[in-house]
Amino acid sequence: MLWLQERRRYRRSVVSWPATVLTPQTQIEGRIENISPVGAFISFGESPPLEGDFRMVINPPNHQTINVVAKVIWSTVISAAEGSPGFGVGVEFIRISEADREFLAKDLE
Repeated sequence: MLWLQERRRYRRSVVSWPATVLTPQTQIEGRIENISPVGAFISFGESPPLEGDFRMVINPPNHQTINVVAKVIWSTVISAAEGSPGFGVGVEFIRISEADREFLAKDLE
């Protein structure tokens, strides 16, 4: 979708980082597929029960963990070549430290 990329202020870096979403009811493990200083796309094995703002811990390699507060902007079903489908969620970071935002603004590829 070219029009989505043109609207973005920051380029997304393709990564494969583990992330843990923390809700009052549960803890959900996912994988960040791409990320920018203002948001990310996360894939999950099952549909995450995400409503409103939530906390997330991102684990980039060779860097301290990144703690953010995020909200879901959009979601989709991801077709799996084998087995059951996965789920993807596009999130916007509501709260992130300036140091972590600067780290994510670097070229991470």
